[in-house]
Amino acid sequence: MKEKIKIYVMALAVIITCYLLVVCSAVLQAQPIPQHVVRKGNQFEVDTTKSVIATMTQFTYKDKDGIVYPIYLSNNNKAFIIRKSKNTSKYYKYYLSKEISEQITKEIKK
Repeated sequence: MKEKIKIYVMALAVIITCYLLVVCSAVLQAQPIPQHVVRKGNQFEVDTTKSVIATMTQFTYKDKDGIVYPIYLSNNNKAFIIRKSKNTSKYYKYYLSKEISEQITKEIKK
């Protein structure tokens, strides 16, 4: 009887230890450094000169429902529109195809 209790207690200790390891690893999980953080020696600084600014173009995009959206260009010349989610009612960026981005960039540079 005492041996069964010992085995039960040891099994319970192993389970609790595994649970604690999983919880601790989830809490202490490393997060990636954002791209706008610059390392200078042993210090890390936020580079405020690289801000993400989108410029609105004179072009528009019409979706399959007939809704017309203004087209924006990001700093790296990717075209996107700002749509509203039907489920969550939150706004998000919808990136357009590479061909559209290239065509808009060519038209703007003329």
